[in-house]
Amino acid sequence: MEEAVASRPNELACPSGKSGHTGRFAFTKDRWSLYRCGTCKHLWIHPIPTEAELIAFYDKGYFQGDTSKHGYVNYDRDKQSVATDFTYFLERIEARKPSKGWLLDVGAATGFFMRMTEERGWKASGVELSEHAATVMRARGLDVAQGTLEANAERFRGVDAITLWDVVEHLRDPFEFFRVIRRIMSSDGLIMFATPQSDSWFARITGRWWTLLAPPQHIHYFSLQSMKACLADSGFEFVSVEWRGKDFTIAYVIHFIMGWLGFEWKWLKRLTERPLLQRLSVRINPRDMMIVTARPVPSTDPAPASRL
Repeated sequence: MEEAVASRPNELACPSGKSGHTGRFAFTKDRWSLYRCGTCKHLWIHPIPTEAELIAFYDKGYFQGDTSKHGYVNYDRDKQSVATDFTYFLERIEARKPSKGWLLDVGAATGFFMRMTEERGWKASGVELSEHAATVMRARGLDVAQGTLEANAERFRGVDAITLWDVVEHLRDPFEFFRVIRRIMSSDGLIMFATPQSDSWFARITGRWWTLLAPPQHIHYFSLQSMKACLADSGFEFVSVEWRGKDFTIAYVIHFIMGWLGFEWKWLKRLTERPLLQRLSVRINPRDMMIVTARPVPSTDPAPASRL
């Protein structure tokens, strides 16, 4: 994937598309330019990677040990440490959707959350941009569409619940994405997702060294204000936000630090391969990852028009 060009404008229109919302250059990270909207505080990278660049980025290495991509040591093994959180999220969803139904997991990776969902009695489907991950899911007998949700929207019309775990920040146009979700979701549906919060205290005090700043894979960084506005503009009612943190294996923490620092020590790399460190986990919660729940605004009117 090509890096951001050296020359950059001082101002850009905010991706929200709202009149008068303008982003000014904030700082660079790994040679990528970041802009922050002066009104809604939304933060994003420039230029936005193309879909083809993103597909190439999320190859097998992203899910299995490539430290240069800020990905995973081993996706399925790493996700074992968050199984308790996934159970909690499903319980929260089921409290509002006790009859369960059809759940769509966007950015489903290799299907870890989908399998948990099916075990609890849901019909589960997934959307995944990565060809590698989608191939793994099909081999496991899971229902997955490879590509973007926008390109596969009609296939999932009428879905009852949609989840996005660490996905919103990866989207090229999350504002359009939420409009598409509203268009296909059932009127009594529910969405729940986790995404970095750019106006959190930890993000503010660490600045360009914020650990969740990871261009080009992380493209958009919502403030709580810009997230609420995006949902409202897309026809959703904001329900709740919480900050739970997450359990990470020690192996993943070492892998993440190497990627964040931009270099790989062989002796540290070998530590990530030790079974004990792949099992032991630690909970980290700097309150910079927001867990948001929203539902369609009760209305007899059609959902907001999409730009598709």
